[in-house]
Amino acid sequence: MSQTSSTFDKAILRGFLFCLKHQGLSPIEAHSALLQFTKTEIFTVEEITELFNRNYRPKKTLFLIENGILNENAPEKFLTSVAEAGLQDIDTLRLLEIFRTVSTDPYSLETVETYLRAELDQKKLIIGKNFISGFLICLHRQNYKIEDSYEKLKATTGIEIEIGEVKKIYAEIAKGDYYDGM
Repeated sequence: MSQTSSTFDKAILRGFLFCLKHQGLSPIEAHSALLQFTKTEIFTVEEITELFNRNYRPKKTLFLIENGILNENAPEKFLTSVAEAGLQDIDTLRLLEIFRTVSTDPYSLETVETYLRAELDQKKLIIGKNFISGFLICLHRQNYKIEDSYEKLKATTGIEIEIGEVKKIYAEIAKGDYYDGM
């Protein structure tokens, strides 16, 4: 059964807005486009501006060891980057406190892998299927082909996804599982 676009899970709408952001729309333009899509205000311009200011993934690569020299600030910088990359619901200082408390050897491969895994699991909650569906709905409404949407999704979000999954979501969109009409 299809739903109206105004009853979407907010993660779908965040994915839709993320797509618009990366197409160069301003928060005001994105608000207008979302309002046209949902027919009712779900996010205010201020909320969209806040969403647009979020970074959903770090832009820089941080090395624990570079040229054989230990970067002693790497664990703190890493966790700060993760927090700034879209995990705003977790306080950065709390993340650092947990890291220091749990970690006897903050530079061990095991410690870094543990935190990478934990943070990536948290990030999946942000860029999960509903978020991806919203992103693809945005592109589908603009008549993007599946292959182009797949490439744009990967390039914009940095996530690993199979083209088959994108085809499946596109098929759900086309048959009206997400919304009726364009």
